[in-house]
Order: sequence, then C-alpha cells, then structure tokens
Amino acid sequence: MNIREKSFGYPQFNEKGEKDILNREGIYKDMMMDMKSFKMLPGTDRVFESAGDETAVVLLRGKVTFDVSGTKYTARRDSFIRDGLWCLHAARNTLIKVTALEESEIVSVSTENDAEFAPVFYTPENTRENMACENIWNNSAVRKVRTAFEYTNAPYSNLVLGETVMYPGCWSGFVPHYHVQPEVYYFRMENPDGFGASFVGEEVFKIKDGSFCAVGRNLVHPQVAAPGYPIYYLWLIRHLPGDPWVREKCSNERVHEWLLGQKA
Repeated sequence: MNIREKSFGYPQFNEKGEKDILNREGIYKDMMMDMKSFKMLPGTDRVFESAGDETAVVLLRGKVTFDVSGTKYTARRDSFIRDGLWCLHAARNTLIKVTALEESEIVSVSTENDAEFAPVFYTPENTRENMACENIWNNSAVRKVRTAFEYTNAPYSNLVLGETVMYPGCWSGFVPHYHVQPEVYYFRMENPDGFGASFVGEEVFKIKDGSFCAVGRNLVHPQVAAPGYPIYYLWLIRHLPGDPWVREKCSNERVHEWLLGQKA
C-alpha cells in the first residue's frame, strides 16, 4: 500500500451524527489512535470510557457540559477559527459524559495508556497560544498555534494535542519538517466551499472541510490555505515508547533550511 492510500481521507457523518475519522485497525494502525467526531442536538449525551485508553474530547463549536469524576465544566465555542481551545483530557477507567446545551460538535481521540492521572480541563485561559512565523517570508507562513498538552506539561500522556489556524493564502508546517512520531491533522472550515492543499512526503491532496491526513514516520507535512479561506486543523501526535515527541527533535528538510535566515 502506497503513501497516498494511507495518508488522506474524506470521512462523512452518518445518519446518527457520528464520523469515524480513523482507528487503530486497518490501514491507519500506524497512527496508534482512534479519532471520532460527533454532532450533538440540545439535550443529548455522549459517554466516553475505556479500560485501557486515555481520552481527550475537544469542543469544536456549540455549548456543552463536561462531567468527569463528579466535576462539571461548561464550555461554549461559537467559532473554531476565532475562539480558543476547550478540551477535557482523562486517564483510562475515567468516565467522561458530554451533554449538549445547544447544537454542538465535538471530537474525541483515544490511545493506549496505562498511566493514572487526574482529569485536566483545558480552556483558552490555560492553553498556550502563539503566532508562528511572524515577520518572515512576507508573513506568508504566519499562523495561530494553540497547544493544550505536550510532553513538557503532560509527561504522563502518550499524546500531544493542539490546534492551528491557517490564514487565507498562507502556509503552515513551513519550512517542511519531519519526525518519527505519527501525527494526524483533522481539517475544518467555516465556509464549506473553502479548500487548500496538504503535502505528505511527495504526495499532495486537496484539503476539504472535514478531511484529514495521517502523517507517517519521517515524512514532511506542510500545507497551504487558498486565498480567502482560513483553515482550522486539530493536530495529534502519538509519542512512541521511550521516544516522546518534543519540538527540539523535529528535523527540517535541509534543502529549505536556507530560508530560516530570511526576514520579511
């Protein structure tokens, strides 16, 4: 099976408002995680619990209540482009109940992890947000990056979770870089007519609202948004046993490293 068949997907919601983005079985087993999305009507619930997996649930938009270990948190997000990140992260054997207070959309991700840790609720106030690549290359790669948890603040997790907003006509993941740990991007656009392009190794595919790419070992993975259309993506990196992902371990594609010395 070639890189193209293993890297790109355009999953759809079923009649129950459920979307299987990827799982650890079949062609995406190297990603080592399960990822799903759910549309929720007001008053409906979703329950997440696993005996062997840690789980993170991200609010994309709407208003919900997270109920975990007897504690309730309320989150509201009108726009995944403009508004900050909301996420509940919990260890195995922990029940997470999500109740929709308005029409809402959530994404869940889970991966094997035997570690025990207390649930953490991430909000715009305790999520790191920064602008990347400002004032270089005429701001052609400037983007907003939100990071909820990674190895530095959650060494007990087997995941890294964050979000990126690509501005219209701009690039992300540039200069092209790679790492050994698997990574998944789930793309959303508030205008469903929008589009962009995602590169994995030597392959390229059209980003559409609701599409994803699965980045395998040591493959470069930049992407670009079409003019006029901002693109959001939720990104997950899976640590490897004894080899967690940290930013310093990313390797740039050498042929493009000369660009790092340029200014706007």
